[in-house]
Amino acid sequence: MDDTERRSAKRSRFDQTEPEPRKASRFDRRSRSPPAKRPESGRDRSPNANDPATEPKKSPVDAAAAAAAAAARINAQLQAKKGIQHVDVPPIKTATPEIKTEDGSPDPANTINGEMYIADGDYIKDIEVNDLRNRYLLTKGSTQKMERKLTLKDVTTRGSYYPDKSMATAANPPLYLHVTSTSKTGLEQAVAKIEELMKQELPALVDERRFRRRDQEQVERDEYGRRKWPEEKIPIGLESVPGFNLRAQVVGHGGAYVKHIQQETQCRVQIKGRGSGYLEAATNRESDEDMYLHVAGPDPKMVEKAKELCEDLIANVKDQYEEFKSRPPRGYGDRGGYGDRGGGYGD
Repeated sequence: MDDTERRSAKRSRFDQTEPEPRKASRFDRRSRSPPAKRPESGRDRSPNANDPATEPKKSPVDAAAAAAAAAARINAQLQAKKGIQHVDVPPIKTATPEIKTEDGSPDPANTINGEMYIADGDYIKDIEVNDLRNRYLLTKGSTQKMERKLTLKDVTTRGSYYPDKSMATAANPPLYLHVTSTSKTGLEQAVAKIEELMKQELPALVDERRFRRRDQEQVERDEYGRRKWPEEKIPIGLESVPGFNLRAQVVGHGGAYVKHIQQETQCRVQIKGRGSGYLEAATNRESDEDMYLHVAGPDPKMVEKAKELCEDLIANVKDQYEEFKSRPPRGYGDRGGYGDRGGGYGD
């Protein structure tokens, strides 16, 4: 080997001018990183990337129109949830062509005067009934059904009743009747029938007898505020004597005589005065007057009848009283004294 070959021969890895190619190893698979993605090489299944530079810009007008459409859609959804509301809007003119006469003037049949108007080919008139006294009669279903049979026209109730009409709004107008007809003559007939019902007088809604009672004279009342019944006082006119129980003879055994008069006349009968045992509510003691019968009741005729029965009772007691006084007093020693079975009180 000459000197030139000896110099060019490889003696060590430090003598290499170029890096030695790396040998493949089985550990390279685990440590190998995924290849970097190149922007120009996309996957076949992926959609084409949108280049923002090539996307057309939306004009401000299109954005405003889209926002308005979205707002209208949201508003429609809200109105659908709230339900159908009748809005008081001006009548919509029909799109029917204007009919002209030969001289060029408009047809008078299409001209409606007053509050009558045309909408969708129908003649319509709205009649307000919010403040009418007989609005309940006009808005009843039976009344409107009768109007349909008589005039063959459609009558519906719209709006809401307001005690104060200033509370009404455009969305909720005051109570009114919506009358619809296919002809002007038919609408006028229906309106005339409704106006006739509006002038109809209603009966009294409140019983006038309730107010009549206030005009009556004030009834007399006692010290406790109770209504004072008609009353009568029948004096007995007898003095108590020993051996003759005046009170027991008047009222009867167990009050039988007084109870009989009360059942016959439905009046209250009481014995009052000195020796009666009746205590007055005001003084809690007997009255200083002589003994008498007191009669009271709601019916003056029955009070008068009870007075007559009491007078008959007192007349009978007076007879017994005089008979008792006519008997001579009996002593203890004679045959008619105390213990005699044939004489004494109650013979």
